[in-house]
Amino acid sequence: MVAIFLHYLLPKKYTAQIAIFWSLLLFGLIFIQNILFLGQKPLQISFNWISIADIHVPISLYVDDFSRIFGLLAVFVYMLVVFFSVFYLKNEPHLRRYFVYLDVFILMMLGVIWADSLILLYICWEGVGLFSYLLISFWYEKKEAIESSRQAFWVNRVADVCLLMGIFGLFLHTNSFQLSEILAFFEKNTQNTLPNIFVYALVLGAFAKSAQFPLHI
Repeated sequence: MVAIFLHYLLPKKYTAQIAIFWSLLLFGLIFIQNILFLGQKPLQISFNWISIADIHVPISLYVDDFSRIFGLLAVFVYMLVVFFSVFYLKNEPHLRRYFVYLDVFILMMLGVIWADSLILLYICWEGVGLFSYLLISFWYEKKEAIESSRQAFWVNRVADVCLLMGIFGLFLHTNSFQLSEILAFFEKNTQNTLPNIFVYALVLGAFAKSAQFPLHI
């Protein structure tokens, strides 16, 4: 969000410099965080968003070694995309809008990686889909960009429905929206497995979101 604020605070002529600075800063911060905390106790941040009777919907982050490494990988790829875009789009009149889309995209991606709450994961999952669509259709004057963005939109809807079905199944089975609690539940109850339909829904959702075969159109 800091990068988005800087993009609109400073003149357009500094758009590329802001993008490069922010990508390097973000990568550096996460890289240092990995050096300092890799192998240590996971970081968990949580607060209640909705509480109705016995149903509690928390918004929480859970940063362990796996999510630290994947977060670093995601930001590294984002940084490379920023560097490439600065040169490839150097004459683009709407460069600020492009980098704002890209900045929110990586924010949503990190939310997916670090989310402990399935509700937060789904919100960020939808954000990744939305800003993927906006980035693909960035050159909306071109017919190819519009057609590609429509294809991505419908494939993302398949992923969204599947993930939502999987979340619903996990909640019915474990009475929790917390990934850490769900994993602990299945570790404790090894014979108590999730019905196959919800497992398939989660797998298909991941396949569709990442455009894996046969949903790679």
